[in-house]
Amino acid sequence: MAPAALPLLKILRRKIVRTTITEPIPSAPYYWFEERSVLGEMIRRVYVYKEVISILHTFSLSSTFSVDASKPSLMGYKSSNHDDVVPRRGVHRWYEEFRNAVEKWSRLDLVQSLASHHDIAKEIRGFIRRHPTRHHWGASDLPHNWETSGIIPAVVTLMKSSDNVEKVMHIEATTAESVIEILDKVLDVQNEYIDRIASSIQHTLQRLCRKFAYLPSSCHLAPSRVRFLGRERVASTSFGGVWRGELASESEPSTMTVALKGFYFQNREELENIRKQFYREAILWKQLHHTNIVPFLGVSATDTMELMFVSPWMDNGDIVSYLEKHPEVERVSKIMNIVDGLSYLHTRNIIHGDLKSANILVNRVGVPCLADFGLSTVIYNADTVNITSRTTGRAGTLRWMAPELFDPERFGRDHAYLAHETDVYALAMVMVEVFTLNLPFAEVKRDQAVQYMVVQGKRPSRTPEMDSYGLNDGIWKLMTECWDADYSRRPALPDVHTRLLMSTV
Repeated sequence: MAPAALPLLKILRRKIVRTTITEPIPSAPYYWFEERSVLGEMIRRVYVYKEVISILHTFSLSSTFSVDASKPSLMGYKSSNHDDVVPRRGVHRWYEEFRNAVEKWSRLDLVQSLASHHDIAKEIRGFIRRHPTRHHWGASDLPHNWETSGIIPAVVTLMKSSDNVEKVMHIEATTAESVIEILDKVLDVQNEYIDRIASSIQHTLQRLCRKFAYLPSSCHLAPSRVRFLGRERVASTSFGGVWRGELASESEPSTMTVALKGFYFQNREELENIRKQFYREAILWKQLHHTNIVPFLGVSATDTMELMFVSPWMDNGDIVSYLEKHPEVERVSKIMNIVDGLSYLHTRNIIHGDLKSANILVNRVGVPCLADFGLSTVIYNADTVNITSRTTGRAGTLRWMAPELFDPERFGRDHAYLAHETDVYALAMVMVEVFTLNLPFAEVKRDQAVQYMVVQGKRPSRTPEMDSYGLNDGIWKLMTECWDADYSRRPALPDVHTRLLMSTV
C-alpha cells in the first residue's frame, strides 16, 4: 500500500469507529446503506482531491445516517456525537448537493480533472464551509494542505502515460493555463514520488509554457517592484544585455540590488523564438536551489523590455574577473565549488550545456555560482546542439565543447547531444581558465580553428604560470582525463571532487 494512503486510512478508521453504524437500524430505509457504497464507488473514480472527498463522505455518513437519524426530533436529527440538533432539511440538502457534485467529478477523465482542479477545489471549500456539523470538527479532521496534496496522485498518474501527456499538449489555451499552474505547484512539493518524476513534469511544463506562451504566476514579479539603476548595460549577451537594478520587497520598505537580464528582438517572429527559449530557461532555473547556483528571483517586464530575468546582483563578477582582482585566492577550493554546483545539476538529471567562466559568477562572500541555463537540458531529452559560435570573445562557446559535439560519429555517438561527459569536458576547460585567467587555446584567435584542433586531438598545454597558481601533477592528470577524447573514460563528478580534495592534502 502506498505510504500516502496511510494518513487517510487512519482518519477514516477513527471516524468509522466513532460514528458509523455497527448494527442495522430497523426503521432506517435500506437505501441509506446502499447509498453509502454507491457514493464510495463514485469517489473511487474521481482523480483529484480524493482524500478530502472521502473524509467528507465519512462526515456525511456520520451526520446523515447516524443511529439517531432514525429518531427525528421536531427540529431535525439529533447528532450521534453531540447533544445539539442538526436541522433535518439542511442535512439532506447538503448531502444531495455533495452527491451530485461527486457524480459530476467522477465523469471527468484525468486530464479534464486536472484542468478543472481549481473549480473542484472551490466547490469542496464550499461543502466544507456549509457542512451541518462543521463547527464540531477538529483542526486535524481535514488533511493539511489538501489543495496541493490532493492533486499529486493525479499528476503522478498523468506522468506515467505518454498518451495522457500528449493529450495535455492538445488542450485549449484557457485550460492549459490551469494545468501549467498545477504542474508548477506540484514541482515545489518535497515528496519522494514527485522527486522521481520531477524531470518529466518539468519537461511537460516547459513544452506547455512554450506552446501556449504562458508562465506560471509564481515566476512573475510585478513591474512596479523592478527598476533600472542607470541605462548602461554592464554586460552584453547574444540577444540583449545585463543591467544593474533594484527589486523592492513585497512586505517591507526595502530593496535589494539585482541583475536584470533583458532580451531585444527585431520582429514578432524573433520575439516568439526568444520567448520559447526564455520560458524554457525560466521553468528549469526556478527549480534549482543550491549554494553554488545563482538564485532565480523571477521574471518581469518594462515598457522597453518585454522579457527579463531577475536574479541577485553578483558583486564580484565572473570567476576570472574575481581571480584577477584577488590573485591570492586559493583556486582549488573554487574549482570544488564549481564541481559541487555541477554535481547538483547532474543529480537532477540536468546537463548545464554551456559551462565556462563567463557563466560562473561570484557572490559577495567569494562563492562561485553557476548561471545561464539557456542551453541546459534534461538528460533524457538531450537537444541536438548548434555547433556554430553564438558570440565572440570570452563568451564564446566552441572552446569549451567536447569533440563528440563536433564530429559525433567519429567519437562514438550517432548524433551530437549534451551529456554528463560533455559537461565534464567543459569543466576541464574552466579549470584552464582558473589557472591561466585566460581562454582555453588563448593563442588561437578563431573559434573555428579551435574546433578543428579539438577534433584532431589537440588540448591546452601546461605552463609554469599555471603551477604558480596552485596547479600540481595530480590536478593536471585529472584535467587530462576530463578532456579525454573518449567520453567514456572521463571521470564522474564525485570522483573529480574527491581527487581535487586529495590534491590539497
